[in-house]
Amino acid sequence: MQTESPEEANALEQAANAFIELRPRLFGIAYRMLGSAAEAEDILQEVWVRWQNTDRATIENPSAFLALITTRLAINVAQSARARRESYIGPWLPEPIDTSIDPAVGAERGEDLELAFLLLLERLTPPSAPRTSCVRRSSTPIHR
Repeated sequence: MQTESPEEANALEQAANAFIELRPRLFGIAYRMLGSAAEAEDILQEVWVRWQNTDRATIENPSAFLALITTRLAINVAQSARARRESYIGPWLPEPIDTSIDPAVGAERGEDLELAFLLLLERLTPPSAPRTSCVRRSSTPIHR
């Protein structure tokens, strides 16, 4: 059995800390691309294995590197034969995520929705009826 030197143990601990710090962001990337929390977790496991096996001394920006690996793996999963064989009839909706464990996830989703809404309003020209409808619906509470 091979024992780790203190330098190797310290390097692995630093790698784990970097990954743990970036994990919510990486999960968000994978989840938004795939729409499945289970597939996003699978992607993060693969990213962790690749991060462990990477020569981290050559990586200048761990955040960018991990985001790139996450994105590429998510693209691979989305384009895989398994994903193409599955067919779903009806509107696609992402799996809901429990935000009670980590309120930051809920805040991030809220910020994403706000940004998406602003982008929608920007793309719709001011005098258009669809824009007026969007603005009215967002500013008027729904009574049921």
